[in-house]
Amino acid sequence: MGVSALAFHDRPAAADRSSAAGGAFAPGGQRPGLDDTEAAVVAANETEAALARIAALPSGQAEVVLLRVLAGFEVADVAKIVGKKPGAVRVLQHRALQRLAEQLAREGKPVTR
Repeated sequence: MGVSALAFHDRPAAADRSSAAGGAFAPGGQRPGLDDTEAAVVAANETEAALARIAALPSGQAEVVLLRVLAGFEVADVAKIVGKKPGAVRVLQHRALQRLAEQLAREGKPVTR
């Protein structure tokens, strides 16, 4: 596991966001109902598709997107983790998100900015 993977894995905020975004259990530890289960399956499929798209990016772009967008790290923190200047991190993130938006647009999927 690389340095950024370890940082992502150890980041408690990522776990907080996943449970707040509709993880396996609803807030308060309640099991989801049938409608909630269906929504969870759809969300899981969308998450898998998004992760596959990110994995297909050039490695530097993928690493920055995972750390900035999914893990919620600040630019300066990501720069330290990946050993790049903050400006380079912002450029990598911009290029990655632009590439992902173009892919989605080609597929006719809605893109919000």
